[in-house]
Amino acid sequence: MKDKKLTGRVVTGNQLGRTIGFPTANLQIVKPAIIHQGVYGVRVVCKEQVYVGMMNVGTCPTIAENHVQTIEVHLIDFEGDIYGEVIDVHIAFFIREEKKFASLELLVQQLYKDLAQTKSRLTLMKAEGM
Repeated sequence: MKDKKLTGRVVTGNQLGRTIGFPTANLQIVKPAIIHQGVYGVRVVCKEQVYVGMMNVGTCPTIAENHVQTIEVHLIDFEGDIYGEVIDVHIAFFIREEKKFASLELLVQQLYKDLAQTKSRLTLMKAEGM
């Protein structure tokens, strides 16, 4: 998985993420890449700045039934507007498979677990100089 990169333009999504505490940058891929569906820890380059976050690649089965694949990135502790920007998403590690949760509440609980794991692993990687 190391050195896998996605490049995409940030486009408007359904904007549900912001209502559950996880706003996302929805990507329209500029440079195609084959990637397994699931949740990842990532580093993102946008406007010459580097951010860390989590990315979901998949169909969002808990909230959507259209089975259209999306790529969404939640930038940790980021506030701002990057609609229209082209960003590079560098995959640091795989967290888990995408799955359908019985409720939106259970999805949110899992997202907080994913967030804690992402922060912990990215902090460790930074300390190790990776």
